[in-house]
Amino acid sequence: MKVLKITISDETAEKYQLSDPEALQVETTTEGLLLVNEHHRTDVQKISLRWYLLPTLLLTSLFLLGQLKLGNHQVLLNGDQSIASFVLALGLIGGLVSFLYFFIRGKRQAIETNTKDIYWRNLPAIFVALAIIGFLAISLFFRMMRLVFLGASFDLFTATVLFALFDAIINYTLIFVALSLTPRFLTNLLTVTIFGGVMLAMALNSDNYWWQYNFSFLGTYEATNSWQFNLTLILAALLMIALLDFLFVRIERFYPKNIRLRILRVLLTLTAITLGGVGLFPYTETGPFVGVHNQVAAMLIYLMIILMAGIKWLLPAGNDEFIVTSYVIGVLLVVISILFQNIHYLSLTAFELLAFILAFAWIILILQNLQKLAAGPKETSATITLTDVKDGNTD
Repeated sequence: MKVLKITISDETAEKYQLSDPEALQVETTTEGLLLVNEHHRTDVQKISLRWYLLPTLLLTSLFLLGQLKLGNHQVLLNGDQSIASFVLALGLIGGLVSFLYFFIRGKRQAIETNTKDIYWRNLPAIFVALAIIGFLAISLFFRMMRLVFLGASFDLFTATVLFALFDAIINYTLIFVALSLTPRFLTNLLTVTIFGGVMLAMALNSDNYWWQYNFSFLGTYEATNSWQFNLTLILAALLMIALLDFLFVRIERFYPKNIRLRILRVLLTLTAITLGGVGLFPYTETGPFVGVHNQVAAMLIYLMIILMAGIKWLLPAGNDEFIVTSYVIGVLLVVISILFQNIHYLSLTAFELLAFILAFAWIILILQNLQKLAAGPKETSATITLTDVKDGNTD
């Protein structure tokens, strides 16, 4: 058996409130050993299991009373007055209320969560994004169920049990999100939102030959369910703005009054706004917003090129790999532009799709690098000595 002797600086002990040695636990992770203060651990499963049952029971009772009042003794899986419609209404609202409750408790430090590091001004964007993502996810799930169980209906007891299960899953998921909210989680949520939303818009478009027009066709009024594509871009913009605000406020602690970082923040925020503008103003050839879509999209491209070209100057402590990758992506964007506009080798769809993938990949990379800056400079704050209990020799 080996015994770990850990020596921690006074500053680190005070920062992380390490007053009780018995509360420290060493855990194995994919990145190595992790030192955990048990007093500050959030037992997600324990809290969730304690709290998600109460709203589930309450909402299930409302579902049962509602079906009885409607006189439904046989309840459809999909359609009006169905399990799906009640889950979308009661289940999602209940889950969002649970999310708000635990977010607020975390902010007030009534429980130990990561939400204390998320600013109040970020809450509206995160809440709206979660509400819409939840609505889309539930809608897609029951749409798939409608295809698998066409015309399915259940007796009132079975329908009530099914509603309770769906509601419990939604409630548990949103409580887990409230307890686990971090910059990395928001970045992952941004990735899922963009990738999932675009793929969903492609899959649900009734015109299977949409790609013969262009990639932007998914957001035009001629496309079926174009709102899904446009809403994806608006959601991504909201999440990106919230994430940038959080990251740059933390970065300011380590790089105060850094003019380059402030310029980077403005450029990235403008990029997020123009991304949302592309979805807010779909392409149209009639009406008061003719040409607005193209102007906003062009501004987005210009901002991306400026960011990639100036990233070495704008980002302090940026690693060489990211800077080189930025230059490579920038060159690729120029190359595909030439292949499309001058040589006419690429179709409009291929050009837009490639540009979208490259730009999206770069945005994720810059957000990851900003997360590293927000964590502050790495410091050696502990010395670990490994000792053999039997002979007392230090390895």
